[in-house]
Amino acid sequence: MKLPRLPKISIPGLSRIHMPNLYKLRLPDLPVILGIVTLTGIFITHRILMSSGLPENPQQLVLDRDITMYSNKGIDSTIVRLHKGDTVSYLGVDAGSVNIPVSFFVQTRDGLRGMISTYDLGYPMLRKNNEDTMQVTVLGLKKEEKGYIRYHYNIRCGDGTEHTTLLDQIRPILPDSLRKLQLRSKSDYYMTREKFERLYIGQTLGANDSLYRPAVNIYKTKTGWEAYFPNLCLVDTKKGETLWPIVVYNSDKVAIGYRPFGKNSNNRYIVKYMPLLGKIVDIDLLAMLIEGPFYQNRLYGLDYYIPKQHSTFKQIPLWEWLQLGVYIVFGLIWVFLFHTFIMLLLEAGLYIRHLYYPLPDKVLILLFAVVAFVSTYAWFALITVWGALWFFSPIVLVAGYRSFNRSVQYLDTEPHARCMKCRRMFTNKFLKREFIREYEEWDDESVAIDSHTERWQTWTEVTTKYGDGRTTTGKENVRNHSRTTTTYDDYKVLYKVKEYEISFRCSECGNIEKIVDHDYQELRREYVGRSTSTHET
Repeated sequence: MKLPRLPKISIPGLSRIHMPNLYKLRLPDLPVILGIVTLTGIFITHRILMSSGLPENPQQLVLDRDITMYSNKGIDSTIVRLHKGDTVSYLGVDAGSVNIPVSFFVQTRDGLRGMISTYDLGYPMLRKNNEDTMQVTVLGLKKEEKGYIRYHYNIRCGDGTEHTTLLDQIRPILPDSLRKLQLRSKSDYYMTREKFERLYIGQTLGANDSLYRPAVNIYKTKTGWEAYFPNLCLVDTKKGETLWPIVVYNSDKVAIGYRPFGKNSNNRYIVKYMPLLGKIVDIDLLAMLIEGPFYQNRLYGLDYYIPKQHSTFKQIPLWEWLQLGVYIVFGLIWVFLFHTFIMLLLEAGLYIRHLYYPLPDKVLILLFAVVAFVSTYAWFALITVWGALWFFSPIVLVAGYRSFNRSVQYLDTEPHARCMKCRRMFTNKFLKREFIREYEEWDDESVAIDSHTERWQTWTEVTTKYGDGRTTTGKENVRNHSRTTTTYDDYKVLYKVKEYEISFRCSECGNIEKIVDHDYQELRREYVGRSTSTHET
């Protein structure tokens, strides 16, 4: 059906208001500016907070008692027995878990590296629950084995009562100097197993330790050394898994092999079957976008569990809650929108006329489409490996598509929002509208006057016989069908057409651009007959 057309001139962007300036500088839309500023700020903050190595001049602690150094795989995994008077380098504090107490991350003078318990060191302890925080006396550890191993603290509260509690509910009272370097629980640097084997195997322990993330445990074995790298996440694209390596070294501290300690199968099928995922992850420039710092911000660590005056959890200052809220919001923006950053830059580049000067609008649209696809695909691969849940992926895909649509909205318009000669944006101004000619033309139109839908089912009858002679009849392969029939009145319509030429002139270079516009006036309508159309599903 064709309705009479009215004269209408659409000039995208010509009515936009720009900020005044001395040099006629035209700025991108406000959302583009805000997007670039926000994502740049997130990226800069991410890099500023990034800490991937050990402190250069670590604090030295002199032990006042004998104590066991264990690995962060569990307090049963002893590395070495340290003695009173030994000096160790303090490398940080680990918040622990339900089975591992809050521990100091230390290194001995002969290069062994591991954890020592703050409880074993004799620090006063606090018990944290949902209501308050109280100082307690830890009486000892209790090991529980019920198909699994779990540790508890035996504690005595201030009122003399004794309880058993999980290790992660007990926190030490530490001086500020020892709370600043808290290990981050998830600070992985991602790479494929192939890249890891190429860079690590055959190299020395010192070289491995100084690459992407340092080893958290280093210990001697009967044949050499081993180092555990829980912050290196190796992607196995053949099995769709990620794993953390324990690297095996010979007596000369040269890596001769490795074995996995722990695996993760999140997003297994995407990791296994997504083309080029491994190639994308192995690009250092991209991998650094999803890496985490080795040490974490104090705000989100032990300070939440150990307020300075032993105050309740609810008494944390308001500004800290606000800071946490901003952190969460910006984190979501980073996960779902960071890949649009390059598209925002490309769109902003339209206002720098020399940047795309040789390229016409149609070529720019194709270029932007390719970049949008590549950036969205690469970011989807990265956050999939990082661990973002797969059902959030539509947000990433929609954001990529919308950012592309935004970037090309002022390209190849009629008239051109980007001057075809000087390439400046929004400089084409209306000049004149001239009458060219007048003529008549017939056109076909159809008007829907009725529509109705029929619905029915089809199925296969199946008869089942039982051993006692009984039979039952049921339906299988039930399918729903519909048929929509629409009736039209058909017409031939005579129009008087007036044709105009509209001219625009670039206010900067004087280039003239002309487009053709039409006015339609219906003169006569003749009834032709009636027709129907049918659509089935």
